Amino acid sequence: MKTYTKEELQNILELHLKWINNESYGIKADLRWADLRGANLRKANLRGANLRWADLSGADLRGANLRWADLSGANLRGADLRGADLRKANLREAENIIYAECSFYSHGECGRKLLAIVIENEIKYFCGCFSGSEEELQEYINDGDEKYKESRQFAFDFVTKAIKMKKYE
Repeated sequence: MKTYTKEELQNILELHLKWINNESYGIKADLRWADLRGANLRKANLRGANLRWADLSGADLRGANLRWADLSGANLRGADLRGADLRKANLREAENIIYAECSFYSHGECGRKLLAIVIENEIKYFCGCFSGSEEELQEYINDGDEKYKESRQFAFDFVTKAIKMKKYE
């Protein structure tokens, strides 16, 4: 595990933001195997960052942008993910996290994936520009485009059942 000082981590985040914005000298954050236990990453923009096998236990990730981030194998025990954007995040083999996902490839919305994750003992859903609770997603489906209702409801039912099965094992 690699440890970072607060200054080193801040520098990595600043260079990563430049990378996101296609600015000169920007560097994509590579925090593989990083010891980030208890780190304050509140509202950090980690979109697309490599956090494979990082130890994020107890980290404050409230409001963090983790869209497209690679969190595979990461330890998220006790991490505060409230308000975090996890759309398109790779959570495969992530430790201490309960999640389920369903691809829309054969359900009418090419390229869409619905992700459900347990945060603070509640299921949060992420898909495209949507993020919210079970009730909010059901309302979004009911009020949405008629041609997508069936596929959206199918994906919603699937991930909800899968995550509830895992949550209560």
